[in-house]
Amino acid sequence: MISYIRGPLEEKREDSVVVEAGNIGYRIFIPSSVLGAVANTHLPQLARVLVEVMVEKLTEKKKQPTSNQV
Repeated sequence: MISYIRGPLEEKREDSVVVEAGNIGYRIFIPSSVLGAVANTHLPQLARVLVEVMVEKLTEKKKQPTSNQV
Protein backbone atom coordinates (compact mmCIF):
# COMPACT_ATOMS: atom_id res chain seq x y z
CA MET A 1 0.00 0.00 0.00
CA ILE A 2 1.29 3.46 -0.86
CA SER A 3 0.78 6.07 1.86
CA TYR A 4 2.23 9.17 0.18
CA ILE A 5 4.43 10.31 -2.68
CA ARG A 6 6.99 13.07 -2.14
CA GLY A 7 8.92 14.83 -4.88
CA PRO A 8 8.80 17.72 -7.31
CA LEU A 9 5.34 18.63 -8.58
CA GLU A 10 6.17 18.57 -12.29
CA GLU A 11 2.83 19.05 -13.99
CA LYS A 12 -0.73 20.21 -13.28
CA ARG A 13 -3.57 18.89 -15.41
CA GLU A 14 -7.32 19.44 -15.43
CA ASP A 15 -8.00 16.53 -13.04
CA SER A 16 -4.59 15.46 -11.78
CA VAL A 17 -0.99 16.34 -10.95
CA VAL A 18 2.29 14.61 -11.81
CA VAL A 19 4.79 14.13 -8.99
CA GLU A 20 8.24 12.72 -9.75
CA ALA A 21 9.67 10.32 -7.19
CA GLY A 22 12.61 8.01 -7.85
CA ASN A 23 12.79 9.09 -11.50
CA ILE A 24 9.19 7.95 -12.06
CA GLY A 25 6.36 10.41 -12.79
CA TYR A 26 3.22 9.48 -10.86
CA ARG A 27 -0.04 10.88 -12.22
CA ILE A 28 -2.30 11.39 -9.21
CA PHE A 29 -5.99 12.16 -9.70
CA ILE A 30 -7.16 14.71 -7.15
CA PRO A 31 -10.42 16.57 -6.42
CA SER A 32 -10.97 20.00 -7.94
CA SER A 33 -10.88 21.58 -4.46
CA VAL A 34 -7.27 20.42 -4.06
CA LEU A 35 -6.37 21.46 -7.62
CA GLY A 36 -7.53 24.97 -6.73
CA ALA A 37 -5.03 25.04 -3.88
CA VAL A 38 -2.11 24.33 -6.23
CA ALA A 39 -3.38 26.46 -9.13
CA ASN A 40 -0.93 29.33 -8.57
CA THR A 41 2.04 27.14 -7.64
CA HIS A 42 5.16 27.64 -9.76
CA LEU A 43 6.61 24.40 -11.13
CA PRO A 44 8.59 22.45 -10.17
CA GLN A 45 7.56 22.70 -6.52
CA LEU A 46 8.35 20.12 -3.82
CA ALA A 47 5.13 18.32 -2.84
CA ARG A 48 4.03 15.56 -0.52
CA VAL A 49 0.76 14.00 -1.68
CA LEU A 50 -1.18 11.59 0.51
CA VAL A 51 -2.68 8.86 -1.67
CA GLU A 52 -5.23 6.10 -1.48
CA VAL A 53 -4.75 3.35 -4.03
CA MET A 54 -7.88 1.86 -5.54
CA VAL A 55 -7.55 -1.38 -7.47
CA GLU A 56 -10.38 -2.80 -9.51
CA LYS A 57 -10.31 -6.44 -10.49
CA LEU A 58 -11.33 -7.02 -14.08
CA THR A 59 -12.94 -10.34 -14.84
CA GLU A 60 -13.37 -11.89 -18.24
CA LYS A 61 -16.84 -13.07 -19.17
CA LYS A 62 -17.02 -16.76 -19.89
CA LYS A 63 -18.24 -17.56 -23.38
CA GLN A 64 -21.55 -19.38 -23.58
CA PRO A 65 -21.38 -22.42 -25.86
CA THR A 66 -23.17 -22.04 -29.14
CA SER A 67 -25.37 -24.75 -30.58
CA ASN A 68 -22.62 -26.06 -32.89
CA GLN A 69 -20.12 -26.34 -30.01
CA VAL A 70 -22.28 -28.71 -27.93
